[in-house]
Amino acid sequence: MAYDVVVAGGGRIGSTTAIFLSDMGFNVLVIEDNPSRIRVLRERYGLDVFKADIFSNSVDDMLRSSNVVALALPGSIGFSGLEKTLRLGVKNIVDVSYMAEDPLVLNDTARNKGSIAIVDAGLAPGLSNLFVGHSYSMLNIVEDVLIYVGGLSKDPRCPLGLAATWNIRDLLEEYIRPARIIINGEIKAVDPLEYSGRISIPGKGSYEYFASDGLRTMLKSLKPPRNTMAEFTLRYPGHIEKMKTLRELGFLSSIGLRIGKCEYDILEFTAQVLGLKLSECSKDRVLMYINISGIDKDGKPCIHELVLDEYYDDSRNITAMSKTTSGVQACTVKLLIENREELDKGVYGLEIVGLKDKTYKYMVECIRDLGINLYIWRKVLEN
Repeated sequence: MAYDVVVAGGGRIGSTTAIFLSDMGFNVLVIEDNPSRIRVLRERYGLDVFKADIFSNSVDDMLRSSNVVALALPGSIGFSGLEKTLRLGVKNIVDVSYMAEDPLVLNDTARNKGSIAIVDAGLAPGLSNLFVGHSYSMLNIVEDVLIYVGGLSKDPRCPLGLAATWNIRDLLEEYIRPARIIINGEIKAVDPLEYSGRISIPGKGSYEYFASDGLRTMLKSLKPPRNTMAEFTLRYPGHIEKMKTLRELGFLSSIGLRIGKCEYDILEFTAQVLGLKLSECSKDRVLMYINISGIDKDGKPCIHELVLDEYYDDSRNITAMSKTTSGVQACTVKLLIENREELDKGVYGLEIVGLKDKTYKYMVECIRDLGINLYIWRKVLEN
């Protein structure tokens, strides 16, 4: 049996993507090898599931025969999963994995196979790229691209203002991994906690931010703005000082600590302790604010802004992070099925989709139809 969509990975993101696509009327198969996840997908959501590993030869025919393969794999195996599906000749791929490798190196492989692989198709990167690409298409000169996005706890009183909606160690890595941003046309790697500040978001109040490494494909696919292009992680006020203290005390160090006869990875120890505390705070909030300034095609200075503020969905027990990330992936799959002729062959991010008015509007409408509230406006300024 051929499926409209095969979703590889039935974790929190993959399962939500599969649910959205099924609700849209598509025939969906999930590939997953974890028995407990399989049981939930089958019994709670009524989804078809094939028990296997994505790298097993037993799934190759399923991948080849589907209309679209949606990859929702852990970042550690994301690149390998993308490479395998491309080499199999899968024509349509939508990948949400936050892989360390550069997926654009597979561009020639995709073109030679006649394939389209849209990568980083989640919230940020993902939705942020879509909006940035659209703004680029409307501006003659781009001056600044500032992306602010954060996965927060619904209750600010939770430890560090966070909720347990993703891998805690990956979360902590954001505070120590250099962030790539563009300053005066050049890519620079900055210390995330030192490149920080405070911002007042229209209608949402005041938040802290620090630099994060979320520009990814846009570093290569878009012309650098005159001044700055950067992504920042949002947090509740007071958060950054606490994280600086943890870092100064060594709790964010990825080194071994010997206690008696045992050696512990300090960063993993911190992640385990924090994970226990955050397990009490599962309800989350996702806040995004994008501010892009430049000169439009009439020679007038203007600002493009986007605000998204999504909370945990109590009615369906879906986290805000899953809803927004999977919502964008599901809409990208739908776009590929219904508008493939509008898209170029190759590997690229959603900024390329945003450059075309038709595909941009299609994505925004689809995302809003899922109940994700996007507020977008454009302001022309006085010269």
